[in-house]
Amino acid sequence: MKSFWLLSITAVLLTNSSLSHAQQNLKNVNLKPKAVITLKLLSEDGRNGSAVAWIDEFGKYYTLVAGNEDYPLEVFDDKGNNIQSIPAGADFRGLWYNPEYYFLEGNTYDYHDILSFGMDEKGLLTDEIPYEELYELPVYNPQSVLNLDIEQNMYIWLDNESGKIIFIDAETGEEGDALNIEIPTGFENINTTTVVYTGITGGEYALLNYVDKLIYLIDGTTGKESTTIKLPSDAVTNQAFCFSFANGHFWLYNIEKREWQGYKVY
Repeated sequence: MKSFWLLSITAVLLTNSSLSHAQQNLKNVNLKPKAVITLKLLSEDGRNGSAVAWIDEFGKYYTLVAGNEDYPLEVFDDKGNNIQSIPAGADFRGLWYNPEYYFLEGNTYDYHDILSFGMDEKGLLTDEIPYEELYELPVYNPQSVLNLDIEQNMYIWLDNESGKIIFIDAETGEEGDALNIEIPTGFENINTTTVVYTGITGGEYALLNYVDKLIYLIDGTTGKESTTIKLPSDAVTNQAFCFSFANGHFWLYNIEKREWQGYKVY
């Protein structure tokens, strides 16, 4: 069971932050978004940008590089200015904000523990060792970049081989239901590590077709592709990692430039 370890952030400060996660409607989604913000990493360690998270109350983005506990976890303001870079403290894959527990959380490589980070009252990261909340989740792809469905309080991961989104109870760590996905392409074209939660009604989840530079929004009830977002021809897409969603933006990581480009869809 999740241990309710309190960070240095107070519950009072973040009580209203979940309001920023209100569901959006498909009709409000920009189907041909452009890059409007860049998050340029300071550290030169590691290769694969893994995920981007946003905490509305602080107005800050958080991102990390997968592959090593010494690889960076970095913080940016809402304009994309880099304001902090520290070692991640564990070999992470996913990263997200959990408004239920007021935690910035992530999942680790292989055995997929869920860890959370110490933060100060301004949303900057402390040098505390990441705190273990859940242990050895039932995730069968060691490289999986987990995300959080905040409406259901479920962690999600992509089983690329079976074409399913798998749900894990964020309180207990137990495996839940699976959602069969129907998309207009083969899964060999889909980013192998990452499914994201969007908060868009009727398009709650998203997958990246890295070959054709398309993003499929997936209906959370039927599993069917509900709409397709077309990325610009110069968008950089990757077969694994390097794809995320936060604060109404899809994020693509350019490995060579070591930067995330944010494409605003609402």
